[in-house]
This record gives sequence, structure tokens and C-alpha cells, in this order.
Amino acid sequence: PMELDEDVTPERIRSLTADGQLLPALVMSLRLNEVVLIQQVLESIPADEVRILCKQLSPAYAKRLLSIVPPLLESSRHVHFYLSWACALLQEHGRTFKQESRSLMPSLQALHKSLSTRYDDLSKLCDSNLYTVRYILALTEIPQEQKEQAHDDQEDKDSEEEEQQQE
Repeated sequence: PMELDEDVTPERIRSLTADGQLLPALVMSLRLNEVVLIQQVLESIPADEVRILCKQLSPAYAKRLLSIVPPLLESSRHVHFYLSWACALLQEHGRTFKQESRSLMPSLQALHKSLSTRYDDLSKLCDSNLYTVRYILALTEIPQEQKEQAHDDQEDKDSEEEEQQQE
């Protein structure tokens, strides 16, 4: 916890979040330093407001958030959402992060690891889905080929019958 006072409570943070005061709720949750509460506040923020809130965060809170995003990215189903947070943090506070890169190296490495893990997982899933779709498409073509073969066979029989009738 950092910069705590009597106003920084989970109830107050939830109240601010419910009232739509997202920046104060995020800052207070970062001050309280409870990951579950931070995650609740983050996930209540609309995706189109992520960059705006990142701009308004002080560098100290942005650094703290940068250390929280990687584990959330790795464990959450909201991959795109947390990628948006990571991108916005790096774009809005990149200069500050670069100046303090040594102290932020563990957070940046954790982010890299989370991104690599998600990439590997999603690549396997996409490959599996691609093979499944190809298989399903191949299955739908088999009956068509059989139908065409049956149609061709019927035409052959019809033409043989016509020849026999003409004789």
C-alpha cells in the first residue's frame, strides 16, 4: 500500500466505480494495492476510455499498474482488454519507463512473458480451429463428389438405354 489515508477503503472504491468516477477509483485501488480490487476497477472501465485514463495517471501509478497488468493478462479471459492497457501504458508513459528501465525491467519481462504465453496458447488454438474447419469443409465436399459420381453414372446408364432403344 502507498499513500494511504482513511478515505481509501474497498467500499469507497466500489462506490466511486459504481458512480462512474473511474480515475479516482483506479488510483485508490492502486494505493490500497489489492489485486482483486484493482482488477474489479480495471474491468469496469470501458475499453474506449483506457487510453484517456492512462494519460491522466501519474507516472508512479502507471508503474504500479504496469506491474499488475502482466499477471492479469496471463490469467484473464479478457486478453484484448489487458493488451489495450499494456499498449496504452507503454505509449503514454514510455518515456518515463525508458528513463527508469532498470527498475521496471522485472515488470517489462513479466509483460513479455505473458504476451509470449498468450501468443503460444492462441496460436495452438487457431491452428486447431483451422484444421477443424478444413476437416469440416472436406466432409461437406465428400457427399457432393458422391452425388456428382452418382449423377454421372445415371447419365451413363441413360445414354446406354437410349442407344439400346435406337437399335
